[in-house]
Amino acid sequence: MMLGMASTNSQVSARAQARKRTAEALAQRRRRDEENAKHLDMFFESVERESVIDDETERKIERIRAEADEKKNSLSSAKRDALAGIKDNGETIGTIAEWTGLSTKEVRAVLAQKHSRKDATASVESAGADRETVPDSVAAAS
Repeated sequence: MMLGMASTNSQVSARAQARKRTAEALAQRRRRDEENAKHLDMFFESVERESVIDDETERKIERIRAEADEKKNSLSSAKRDALAGIKDNGETIGTIAEWTGLSTKEVRAVLAQKHSRKDATASVESAGADRETVPDSVAAAS
């Protein structure tokens, strides 16, 4: 009879150990799952913050580009008025091209731009163009 009891005790002990190992394994799995969930939360929060930064950067870039385009448009009018002034003084498109380094096609394109003399004057003043610049070839011709 002793032999039968030892066998029963060892079966109970083996089942208890198996249950204990299974419970430990499940507990470890739950801890890993909780840690993984925390890490995934951190990851997705970082992705969201990164997306916000990207959006803010794009808005700033668009604003800066718009400001630059506005300034360049004003300067386009100033360039047109400057070349028109030279042309009004009797200079040819070819001479203007030579003095400016532009092609005759580019000179014609600048002169063809629509403009507002008021915008051009304001843009030249705001750009700090308060000194007169004369190309060397013009100064030599004087």
